Amino acid sequence: MKRIVLILSFIPLMLSGQTTKDEIIELKKMKSMKITVIFILFTLGVYGQAPTGMIPFNDWKDKSFPLQEWITLDGDTLSQSFFNGKVCFFNFYAAGCPPCMAEVSYLNKLSQHYLTNEEVCVVSFFYGSEAAYHEFYKSQESQTKASQHSALKLKYSLVPVPKYPIIPIGFHQFKSKYHAWGIPSNLMIDKQGIVKYCRVGFPMEKAVQEKLYSEYVSMIDSLIH
Repeated sequence: MKRIVLILSFIPLMLSGQTTKDEIIELKKMKSMKITVIFILFTLGVYGQAPTGMIPFNDWKDKSFPLQEWITLDGDTLSQSFFNGKVCFFNFYAAGCPPCMAEVSYLNKLSQHYLTNEEVCVVSFFYGSEAAYHEFYKSQESQTKASQHSALKLKYSLVPVPKYPIIPIGFHQFKSKYHAWGIPSNLMIDKQGIVKYCRVGFPMEKAVQEKLYSEYVSMIDSLIH
């Protein structure tokens, strides 16, 4: 609750319409706090728990997932037939969520692992618009010198960038339709379109992350055969 109060305390500053030099500095600080704010507003101290009366994410277990046609950020159309007969790993995430950003590296690795296997697909649903997605990753770009005495500068991202299909979706679909109340949230769907695995959250300890990744691979392999 203290974290929420901290965020709300900045609201009068934003709405006053009059800003001093010190207030401008504070506003700039707030921009850099964007990642933390998004994360806190999503979790509200009860990580991954559905609001009272709402369907929890884990309720998908052993149920048919509503596959449909989606358009990715790259403009590719993923038709419903594209998913037929495939083991699908669906990830739901948002910009600025630390566990989400940590998991992207492992989802890149997972996608690469099954790159030549047409029986597996890895897809992420991004909470927000295409513009919001590009704005976030643009804000995470930085530069460094190619070498100590070189004038050449190399661009890099402060956070891992997904190398698998991303589908931007709005609030209604993300939460009301797919019940992704906590982030990140993951589903594994078998070749018949039935959800066989649900998980909300991603650990921040390296050893636990590696173990979970191995479990992902084992579960996908078992669903393929």
